[in-house]
Amino acid sequence: MWLLARKLQKIATYGSSLAASLLPVSLLFPISFYTISIFKISY
Repeated sequence: MWLLARKLQKIATYGSSLAASLLPVSLLFPISFYTISIFKISY
């Protein structure tokens, strides 16, 4: 039981670090898409 809890904790920390590394990318993509569409409209 204790081993399972440790394993779940490890998965949770790995998942949170993965989410933290993916979050800037997922935020950056819509922003860059938005700026590209603005540039297309302005030209």
